[in-house]
Amino acid sequence: MLEFENNEEVLAATKRGDKQLVVYREKVYDATKFITFHPGGRKILEPHLGKPVDQPFDDQGHSASAKAYFEHDERLPQVGIVLGKDLADKLVIEIDTEYKKSFCCSRKYVIKKLVTKEDPIMLHKTLGTLSLLSFIYRYFYVFPMTGTLGFEGGWFDHATLAVHMALSSSSLIFHVLP
Repeated sequence: MLEFENNEEVLAATKRGDKQLVVYREKVYDATKFITFHPGGRKILEPHLGKPVDQPFDDQGHSASAKAYFEHDERLPQVGIVLGKDLADKLVIEIDTEYKKSFCCSRKYVIKKLVTKEDPIMLHKTLGTLSLLSFIYRYFYVFPMTGTLGFEGGWFDHATLAVHMALSSSSLIFHVLP
């Protein structure tokens, strides 16, 4: 995947190269094959080669099937992204005003943070709950009774360790801000 510093680099690559690139939503697409299939013909697409097509594309009021070309069509493959001058400027961090005004946490804010698109099957939350239950069991039940955490090498001990390792591995699905 190519990384372009800005839109001018995409234009320069289009002018000097064999690929006809377009930028849509900060993603760079190779329109070389697609330009012959465009319903409006080459003449509509050619003035926009090497440039962002967000505004003209949206102004035309394209259908959902036209927008799907940018997602999964071999005639219009994504070949790169436009990074911009500073990625930090592009990051938008939402601040929940209801959370800021509340004494502790609002129910809406907690649900918003617990139900995310990054973990749709709630694998990380499930493993986290199991790890928390394991911790409570070991430290509040086993330790006061035996004076140890009760690791004796049995299947339950191995399962507990596997849950904790799976929890740390499942954290890799989350996107961390730079």
